[in-house]
Amino acid sequence: MDSVKKSFSVFRFEFPASRSSICGLIGQVNQLLDSELEVVFKAIRRQLYIDFIFMPAAYIGILLLCMAASCQSGWWISILFFWLGWSQFLAWFCNVVENIYLLRQLREPFTASILSFMFYRVLEIIKWGLSCTGFLLAVIQLIYSNFHL
Repeated sequence: MDSVKKSFSVFRFEFPASRSSICGLIGQVNQLLDSELEVVFKAIRRQLYIDFIFMPAAYIGILLLCMAASCQSGWWISILFFWLGWSQFLAWFCNVVENIYLLRQLREPFTASILSFMFYRVLEIIKWGLSCTGFLLAVIQLIYSNFHL
């Protein structure tokens, strides 16, 4: 908006501050010159499509990490890692819905309703919460079980 070009990352779509912030961000991109505009939108779309390819590796990798941690844990902690591992499919689903939503926004920007904005925020919290918790706890458990004296 201030006529100074800034670097852009798809991560700016994560945890939007308001219902109109994604639409506003796309509006700022729309202010670029026509030659730059198509390049930027194509790059954003490409990144979102590449994310669809990356998702199976990330979420199945965290699932396997949780299962490995489950094998090296006590009974109760083993159950926690079992459920945390299989919950990665829910995180994966949330990521797919998020990318579809963003691709739709790129096609035709719109200000989300309060309900859909809250749904989008909940998707982000579930996706990042499950994947980060699973990854971090599994890594900590594996380090602890392998180096515990």
